[in-house]
Amino acid sequence: MLYYDYPLELPTQPQPAVVLLTDFSANWQCALKRLGLPELMAQILGVEHAAILLNLAAFYAFHGNSDLTRLEYFARTQLGESLSPQVACDALAALTPAQQTAFCAQWAQRHVGGDLLLYRVPARTAESGPELAWYGVEPLNLSLLVSAQRALPLYYALDADVPHVVAQARALGLTGRITMVGAAIRPQLGISRAMKSWSCCRHRTCLGCI
Repeated sequence: MLYYDYPLELPTQPQPAVVLLTDFSANWQCALKRLGLPELMAQILGVEHAAILLNLAAFYAFHGNSDLTRLEYFARTQLGESLSPQVACDALAALTPAQQTAFCAQWAQRHVGGDLLLYRVPARTAESGPELAWYGVEPLNLSLLVSAQRALPLYYALDADVPHVVAQARALGLTGRITMVGAAIRPQLGISRAMKSWSCCRHRTCLGCI
């Protein structure tokens, strides 16, 4: 066996860390880019604040309704980021009503035109009430306005009556016809599934057009 006494060449510059791009993170980044969310949120909140909230949104998109105990591991393994539950909670607490209004207005303006669906999803008090009470949280009724053409959520309100939601939609410039969809869509299917299947779901109940 021959041995060559050549000096070992080491790189003079430190090599950047390589973050593996998972299927989820690739799809998530593609979706954000298509929707233009990073730019819109950075314009309103600042780059760092927007990035934290988008990473938190990725966590809930991946895990569904879950507590934040797995957030740090998720951010490290799926996004290549460092995000603790405390940082995420602080970012949420730092949101101001003015920032939320500005985001809703600009987001809605990007999708003006076409009909809207108003989902009224009541809290399942009988099942979720005791669990939520353990954490000191009361069940909330959700009203969600969705673009019928794009299947994108445009506005939401908690424990708000229909006239209030409609007034807010008009204030945001959403002038399309609003079709109210009843609770018969079975909220246990999940909001995202209901939004995608509203046109063919046999449990849909149209209560009228506003």
